Amino acid sequence: AVHRIIGQLLGWGTIALPLAMFGVGMWLIVRHFGDQAPVIDPIRLVGAALALLGGLVALQYIDSLAYPSACGHSCMERLIEQSYLNGEGGGLVGGWLYSALVSNLTEISGFVVVLMVMTFAAMMITRSSVAELAVVSISLSRSLRTRLSQYAVARRAARLQAGAQLAMTAE
Repeated sequence: AVHRIIGQLLGWGTIALPLAMFGVGMWLIVRHFGDQAPVIDPIRLVGAALALLGGLVALQYIDSLAYPSACGHSCMERLIEQSYLNGEGGGLVGGWLYSALVSNLTEISGFVVVLMVMTFAAMMITRSSVAELAVVSISLSRSLRTRLSQYAVARRAARLQAGAQLAMTAE
């Protein structure tokens, strides 16, 4: 019964709950606090809450990809209700926020708002600025591009070598 209630409330986000508890538990074990209680930064806590809410809405957006394109507002409300009753999407919380965003804004504008909330959450959790997040994301994208180009060169060389071996065996 508890699993069903949490599943309906958070949808696919119920997977995040035990993972977060595991992470906090491991952090407590590694830190060896002893007699001192851990100090929790309220800014990071608010950022984690925003990330959870943004994630639930993002999960509801993913679930909404299966909705018919000619679906009106009442049809969308029924599909959202069916989704959270089945424990899918973003659950009751993500469905309600998704419905509020799509009803008051458009689908795309609501998604932009969710991306902004997730960016603010990342800034609060890491206690960094937009510029610092941009530097990290740019360096990660450059590293990924470099790795992908190295992989493509290695694949091309392997194909040429296989072709040369095939030509040698054909002679």
